[in-house]
Amino acid sequence: MRKLLVMLCLLVLLPACGSSNKKLTLEGTPPPERRPDDLAIAATVFSPRTPLPDVNLPRSIRPSRYIIEADGVLRASQGTDSVTFPARVRQLNPRQADQLWEILLDSGLLNEGNPNRVNDPESAVRSGDRTTAMIFISYGGTRTTLRVLLDRATPDSIAAEKFIDRLAQLAWVPG
Repeated sequence: MRKLLVMLCLLVLLPACGSSNKKLTLEGTPPPERRPDDLAIAATVFSPRTPLPDVNLPRSIRPSRYIIEADGVLRASQGTDSVTFPARVRQLNPRQADQLWEILLDSGLLNEGNPNRVNDPESAVRSGDRTTAMIFISYGGTRTTLRVLLDRATPDSIAAEKFIDRLAQLAWVPG
């Protein structure tokens, strides 16, 4: 009788030992060439604690927040209060979403060895004296957070500004 109970328990627990059908992205796996269906992006631009005069600032370094949900909804807010959850601005079409993915791929920001990657996003802080972008990218089980100083001194800074400028353009932010 005892053996029968043990066998029944094992039969009940056996399905729990199977592997998950969900595909996980392994470390070192390059990003896919085609835009992932579940791509989600959040980009926040923080001004220095002593804000720059807003006259003629390029839109890529103005305080702002952009969120692209996995279904292509673009949310955006402008100004120093841009840390709140932004309002829906528009629905991106597949071509626009593909364009953003291509900009990210070409930028090198998703490269595994990128020095702007943040391993502990919860503890990441903006620079107090320089314009900083915090960019979060999620797809296929992969999550990447970047902290980029927008000082135009590095290729990553220039690439991040180009990406943020495209987000601003899609959100109809005047240049």
